[in-house]
Amino acid sequence: MHILIFIKRIFDIPAVLLKYSLKRSYTDQFGEKVLLDNPTRLRLVFEDLGGVFMKFGQILAMRFDVLPIHYAMTLLNLLDNAPEVKNKKMFDIFFNETGKDIRKVFNNFNEKSISTASFAQVYKGMYKGEAVIIKIQKPNARKYIASDLVILNFLSYIIDGIGVLRAVSMKEVVFQLKEWLREELDYTIETCNNQTIYDHTKKHDLKDVVVPKVYHEFATRKVLVQEFLNGFQVNKIIASLMKNPEKTKRVLRENDIDPLEVANLFIRDIMRQYFIDGFFHADPHPANLMIFPGNKIGYVDFGIIGTLE
Repeated sequence: MHILIFIKRIFDIPAVLLKYSLKRSYTDQFGEKVLLDNPTRLRLVFEDLGGVFMKFGQILAMRFDVLPIHYAMTLLNLLDNAPEVKNKKMFDIFFNETGKDIRKVFNNFNEKSISTASFAQVYKGMYKGEAVIIKIQKPNARKYIASDLVILNFLSYIIDGIGVLRAVSMKEVVFQLKEWLREELDYTIETCNNQTIYDHTKKHDLKDVVVPKVYHEFATRKVLVQEFLNGFQVNKIIASLMKNPEKTKRVLRENDIDPLEVANLFIRDIMRQYFIDGFFHADPHPANLMIFPGNKIGYVDFGIIGTLE
C-alpha cells in the first residue's frame, strides 16, 4: 500500500461526504440542473470516491434486500459510469504492457472510450477485420484498492457495531470483495475464464448464447482484447424502461426480443453453467449481461468466476 495514496484517501472521504451533504442540486447527463435527492446524493458520493468504494456501490445496487428499491435503482448507474482517465495515461499502460502503440495495432481505433468501469477503461477498434474492444486497467488501481480496503475494513466494524445493515455482515462483504478484486485485477485470469466459458458454449453448440472471442496475443495483467458484441446491455434496457417504457417496448418488439423469454434463458443458462459445467459467471449484474435480436443472450466481463466445489 502506498502511504501517500492512503493519506489522500483518508482526506478524500470526509471532503466528498461534506460536499454532497451541503449540495442541493446537480447537473444531470442532459445538462439540466435538477434537485439533488438522497439516492442520487449517495450515487454521486460513490462516483467521486471511485475505486473500491464505487465497486461497493455496484454491489449495493444488486442488494434489494439491503437498500430501499429507489436507492438500489439509482445506484445501477454506477455499473458503467465511472470517472474517465486521460487517454495518454491509458495508452502508455497499453504500450508498457504489450510494447506496441495502440493506435498502430488497431484500425479505425476510436480514442473516445466506449465504457469506463471502476478499474478499467474500454476502447473500440478493428483487428484483422474484426471489431474488438480493448480493456485497459487504470493507473495505480492496485495501490488505490489496497488503501480503500484498509479504510473499508475499519468502517465495517463501525457499521456492524451500530447495526446499519441488519440483513448482512459488512465485514463479510468486505472480505468477499477483497477475494474478488484479487482475481479481477489480473486480466490473464479473466482471459482464461473467458476462454473456458467460450469453449463450454461451443461444446454444447448453444445458438442462443453469445460469448466473445478473446485474443490471447494481447493478454497481460493489465490489457485484455475481446470480440465486440453489438447488442443491448441489460442495465441500459432497465434504465430506458423506467424513463420511456412505451418506446423501449417498441424497440424490443422491432428486434424480436421478448423480455420474459430472455429472462428465462438467462436463468436456464446460468443453471447450465453451474450444474453441468461446474464453472459459471459469478458477476452477472445488468451491465455484464447482453441481449441480442432474436432472443439471444450474452455475457461480458469474466473477472469474477465461480466453480463448483
